[in-house]
Amino acid sequence: HADVNTPDTSNSGNMHGMPLGLLMKLVDPTTLHGCAWINGIPTLKPEQVAYVGLRDLDDGERVVLRQMQEKGMFVSTMQHVDAHGIGGVMELALESLGRHGPRPLHLSYDIDAL
Repeated sequence: HADVNTPDTSNSGNMHGMPLGLLMKLVDPTTLHGCAWINGIPTLKPEQVAYVGLRDLDDGERVVLRQMQEKGMFVSTMQHVDAHGIGGVMELALESLGRHGPRPLHLSYDIDAL
């Protein structure tokens, strides 16, 4: 899950599908109850994000991800991983993130499993 929805792109309206959309300020956070504090933190830029092995995307997320790719976001799906291997995709993701020099890296897993 990309979790890059906004209230306008979300099918469900659930906030748990919007954290990246809010941190990237794809919607004004002050318009959403309890999210005004986000306005006071730096905006996450597309070139600071890399998705590896995405699946189960909402239609709205697909549109947002295409737009963000044009602005420098690295986006790969499970089809990319199947075709190029996890090592190859990770190399591309790290290369994309490293274009602006060394920097801290936050890794987040969204694993829905039993």
